Amino acid sequence: MLKAALEDKYDVTTMANGIIVEKFLQTKNVDLIILDYEMPIETGADVFRKIKKNPKTSHIPVCFLTGVTEREKIMEVMALKPHGYLVKPIDMEMLTATISNLTK
Repeated sequence: MLKAALEDKYDVTTMANGIIVEKFLQTKNVDLIILDYEMPIETGADVFRKIKKNPKTSHIPVCFLTGVTEREKIMEVMALKPHGYLVKPIDMEMLTATISNLTK
């Protein structure tokens, strides 16, 4: 749904899990990464840590877009200091404003 809503303005690629994200980032350059906390195999927080540890990807802004409401998980993500944190259901105007601000 998000891809369809954003692809008129942006080149959007979706990934099924964090391992695919890591492999994709080895060969592709991106302007922004939007992560969900709940992902198969690894959490979004785990993927975020790997992105920030890698010198090739550490500069890429990362925004979380998640429906997670558990305090522990929210605190885990916020401690990582992502560039943005949005909660589902998403307001598309808020999302596009966040994307615009993070990719300037």
